[in-house]
Amino acid sequence: MRKVTTENQANLCAWVSEKLGGKTPPETRCIGQEIDGVLRSVVSYNNFVGKSCNISIASEGDGFFNKDYLWAIFDYPFNKLNLKVIIATVAGSNEKSRNICRKLGFKEVALIADAHNQGDLVIFSMRADDCRWLHLNAPLKKVLGA
Repeated sequence: MRKVTTENQANLCAWVSEKLGGKTPPETRCIGQEIDGVLRSVVSYNNFVGKSCNISIASEGDGFFNKDYLWAIFDYPFNKLNLKVIIATVAGSNEKSRNICRKLGFKEVALIADAHNQGDLVIFSMRADDCRWLHLNAPLKKVLGA
């Protein structure tokens, strides 16, 4: 059974921090995906500046994306917070994360040489107007009346 959750923000922040190897800023908000009662993925949002924020995705294993989760992780910044742009930063050497960003619809907008501990830093962005996930026919969307 799958469950999209925002319960226990401290636990979600700790989980994503452990997976990504860093501390989450105090203003961080998270959405998690549990599968059969086990937390498998957390999306975190922080660095809220003007009409944008940073997004990070941490996961264990495969198969954690489903309609409810995809809709929820993009509904929050774009519809609930009325942001216009979300930004993801990825190590240039992390091809798996770069591919996930591309598949989700993020566009690569910059590469900064030597800006990441592992080499180059790649910056991706997604604009609300370009987000195809907001139009999903997700069951959670119906439950929340969105």
